[in-house]
Amino acid sequence: MSTATIGGIVATTITIMHTERLHLRRPRVDDLEAFLAYRNDPANLRLQPIEPMSQADASQFLLAQAGLDKHADNCWIMFAIERLRDSRMIGEVGIYVESAAKRAGDIGWSLHRDACAQGYAIEAARALVDYAFGERQLLRLTASMSAQNEACIRLCERLGMRREATASKAQCVDGDWHDVHQYGLSRSEWAGHRELEG
Repeated sequence: MSTATIGGIVATTITIMHTERLHLRRPRVDDLEAFLAYRNDPANLRLQPIEPMSQADASQFLLAQAGLDKHADNCWIMFAIERLRDSRMIGEVGIYVESAAKRAGDIGWSLHRDACAQGYAIEAARALVDYAFGERQLLRLTASMSAQNEACIRLCERLGMRREATASKAQCVDGDWHDVHQYGLSRSEWAGHRELEG
């Protein structure tokens, strides 16, 4: 367990994760250029109800994320995805952890366009789910996405998540209303899925 001093306060830092090809770490302010490259990509904005982020807002967001400690809840916890072979930040995975009493979280991910379709998203997402059910001891995870987001749907299904509901015309993106799928996964289901994967 490591600690860091942030604004004069000693905080227990959030776990850093490693996979075969990736390093999942706390974001840093010097990630700004890489963060904005995928965060504001029109391809990412097309299927999410978010607006482009300014440099100033992105800097503040990254600074706030870097200051979160391992007990943070009721907030989005972002992990920068850094590719080991070139130390390049290629995207993020994250989890919105509800209060500790609820033991539930909502997960998501986003990659730079030129890092897509290479297996990085599923590799990082599996590590995130392991973190959620392991270190954070959550009991349940969810993920929501536009019904048009085929890549995200495939990733959820590869994680062993079940489609639990579809809300009709529930999300507005740039004036266009999308149906929204919600997926769910319990800790016991994840354990079974991991056994099947070998």
